[in-house]
Amino acid sequence: MVLKELGVKGTDAVFYQSTKRDRVVFVDEVPPGLLCPVCRDVFIAPKIATCGHPVCEECVRKVVKQTGKCFSCSAFVDHNDYLPDELSEVKLGDLKVLCRHALGLREAQQEDEEEVDLDEDEAAAAARIKRREGRSAVEVFVRFEDFDDTACSLALPLRDLDRHGETCEFKPLMCDLCDMEEEEKDDDDEDEIGKENGDPRATMRPSKLGARGDVGRVCGFNCMLRDMPHHRTTCENRLVNCTFANFGCRWRGSFRRLSAHGSQCRVRPRLCPNGCGAQVSVGPMMKRHLDMCPMGEVACDAPDAEADLAICRPVEDAEEGDVAGALVTVGEHPELAKKCTAVVRRVDLKRHRMEHCEFARAAKCRRCHKLVSARSLQSHELTRCTAAEELCPEGCGMVLSRTAVKRHLEVACVKVREDCAFKPLGCTARVERGEMAAHTHRASGQHLELLRRGLLDARSRGEAFRMEIDAHREDIAQQLERRRKDAMETLTRKEESVRERVETAKEEDAKARKVLAGKVDVLKRAMADQSSTYSGQLLDMFTDISELRNDFERFKTRCEDGMRALRKDVDSNRVKAEALFSEVTEERGDAVGAYKEHVTRALEDEEKHLTITSLS
Repeated sequence: MVLKELGVKGTDAVFYQSTKRDRVVFVDEVPPGLLCPVCRDVFIAPKIATCGHPVCEECVRKVVKQTGKCFSCSAFVDHNDYLPDELSEVKLGDLKVLCRHALGLREAQQEDEEEVDLDEDEAAAAARIKRREGRSAVEVFVRFEDFDDTACSLALPLRDLDRHGETCEFKPLMCDLCDMEEEEKDDDDEDEIGKENGDPRATMRPSKLGARGDVGRVCGFNCMLRDMPHHRTTCENRLVNCTFANFGCRWRGSFRRLSAHGSQCRVRPRLCPNGCGAQVSVGPMMKRHLDMCPMGEVACDAPDAEADLAICRPVEDAEEGDVAGALVTVGEHPELAKKCTAVVRRVDLKRHRMEHCEFARAAKCRRCHKLVSARSLQSHELTRCTAAEELCPEGCGMVLSRTAVKRHLEVACVKVREDCAFKPLGCTARVERGEMAAHTHRASGQHLELLRRGLLDARSRGEAFRMEIDAHREDIAQQLERRRKDAMETLTRKEESVRERVETAKEEDAKARKVLAGKVDVLKRAMADQSSTYSGQLLDMFTDISELRNDFERFKTRCEDGMRALRKDVDSNRVKAEALFSEVTEERGDAVGAYKEHVTRALEDEEKHLTITSLS
């Protein structure tokens, strides 16, 4: 493999293709120092030998490992001695190359077939066949005419080629969108039938999404990276939602399948089952429409007009003859809790309530002038009208309004029986309100006796209560005294215990101080002895260090003398080696020249011999 020149038809431009790399074409001529001497192509992972000649890493394995010599200078080198050539790597990264998307592949122009020699041997025939097989069927060319149209014209450093190739806008891509479809599946067929018929009472179950098995075809459209976003917005395989997704359809699929699904979508708009003519999608929208459909049948459910108005009852503080009242609960009159049970169309509901409904239509009472329902007007006048008058139920003879009866019975009626005011003291008489004063006058002696007995009973109970209080006071005082004595005894015992512990601690502290004083004296004497001993040892160590320093200086001097002598020997040997190398080079050149001269003479003699043979 070698560095191949690429020309552009109709121009003088010349580019250089690295046949060892994948579609790498250099803009300018590659410096000779960056060409491998073995493969004659641009370095790939260059490595340098100890002699200074770089070679491709692959060529080191193929050639140097077998020969054991440098290909450039024939110096003996080992393949393990090659090191990465970082300088050449940097220079290679700076070389300008064309983007791979500026190149194209075409069928190679085959040269004229070699003539077959009928007398060639097997080795020549095998070589001819190998040359024929080695020719590539395709070749790389520069798409110069397509620059900035469908081919990238950017020239960039080699180190950035791969990174740019991933983001180049001229990178060819294939659309990978699949023809797919996801449709809603219900677990209960009955629910599905109910939904199809527009029945809002059908049970709504959570749907399951499942992919159909007859899809999966890839689009396969080829375009450049810059055109792919636009293609995806118009691709027939792009994923879209159902047209009726806002109405609850969870179908998703390719655009090409949208029209077929739309004709079968279960939530597509349908006519209202009530016959109003509206088209509504099945599901929540249908249910919401049925709740408002004007043709739907609904129950009137109108409450009794009197139940919503003021149903009066007597007020406690109202005066006799006052017809004012407050609202009462429907519980006092259960018949008012009923509602109209008629079923009519929603559009006719208002007319029904205004013209036909006996619950919603109201009329005025002739006495109290309150609005009541048409059906309960008669019962209102008999039982609930607040303006109606009636006799006192106790028989006092007074005529009262229905609202004043209760207060009259509680306050003014003379026929109502009440308990005597002295009932708490023991009087059991129960007389009419009008006879209460006469009863009090007649039974005054009995009432005084009841008062005397009550006072005596109260005095005896007060004396007993005072004696009980005194007994409790004495008991509490005795308990407090006992508790005070117990607390004082406990405090005294604790104080004595604390004093004993303090005395014991003082004695132990004195003993510890004596022991520590003795140990301090012993330690002081030991430190004095140790100090004298360490001083002698330090002096000996200082003497040893001085001797070691002198020995090191002498050893350093001897090493420097030896290094100077060794450097002189190396220099003299280098001169001898250079002289020997030049002598060997001259002898090699003389031998090559003598060999060439000998071959030339042999060829001339053979030619003369052939000439003489042909003439004879």
